[in-house]
Amino acid sequence: MNKKVLVLLSLFLVVASMAAVSAFNVSDLFLSGSATKNATVEGVNFNLPDGFSEVDASSSKNEVLNNSYLDLNMSTQVFMNDKGDNIEISVSDSSLIKADDSIAETISMGGNKTQINGVDGYNFDVAGYSGFTYAKDGKLVVVSASDKELLNDVIIA
Repeated sequence: MNKKVLVLLSLFLVVASMAAVSAFNVSDLFLSGSATKNATVEGVNFNLPDGFSEVDASSSKNEVLNNSYLDLNMSTQVFMNDKGDNIEISVSDSSLIKADDSIAETISMGGNKTQINGVDGYNFDVAGYSGFTYAKDGKLVVVSASDKELLNDVIIA
């Protein structure tokens, strides 16, 4: 696989993930929707702990990013509870590259290979957030949270 494509994909996903989380401001405290127990992002299912609601202002659905190297379709959903804990789920796919374990490892920037609730992937820590990245059905999944323990609640096989 072209190293240039991997590097660009890596940089984009890290920047996009951190930008969405850091885009939170006081006006985002007015959360939309009600607490939910399940979430589906681009066909991938997740559990949400009680009390978490989606922050519409920080979420994006089916954002298409294309350049000369890569066409990328990415959806990100950000959830927050009243204590200020947050969870961000990003799922992306490309018509040119199907995500696999090697891409998940690259995106984790040297993260440790591990398993959460039967899902093989890579843990990583960036800017005070813990994350887990893995490939599912050719899609790249990145879940990050303000508290590492939340990852165990969110990720399901």
